[in-house]
Amino acid sequence: MTQISNTSALTSRPGNGPDAAIASRSALDTGRSGSGAEGGSHATELKTLIDELVSLARVSQGDLKADLEHRVALARERLGTTLEQSRELSARAREQMQRSVEASREVVAHRPLSAIAMSVAVGLVAGLLLSRRS
Repeated sequence: MTQISNTSALTSRPGNGPDAAIASRSALDTGRSGSGAEGGSHATELKTLIDELVSLARVSQGDLKADLEHRVALARERLGTTLEQSRELSARAREQMQRSVEASREVVAHRPLSAIAMSVAVGLVAGLLLSRRS
């Protein structure tokens, strides 16, 4: 009977080692070999031990759930921040693109012949480069 109580104390501590496993096996063997009223008390103590382990597992699950919820909240916060930053960058890129298009239109409007000459030159260079590949 003493071994089971000690086993209960050993198994409730974190970091159980091989000694705890040996003690719990010997306690189980003692419980099986008991007879009469002594065997019944071992069974009761084993049931108590199992109940304690189940409650410990539930507490661990609760801690795990709380930790998971905390991590999910942090991930959501980071995702929201990242999403907001990407929206700002997208808006800035859109504004920059509009300014560039307007600047190009102004250059073409002020110097149409230069713009045509540049377009022809770029087209010729691109055509020469592509014809060498084939």
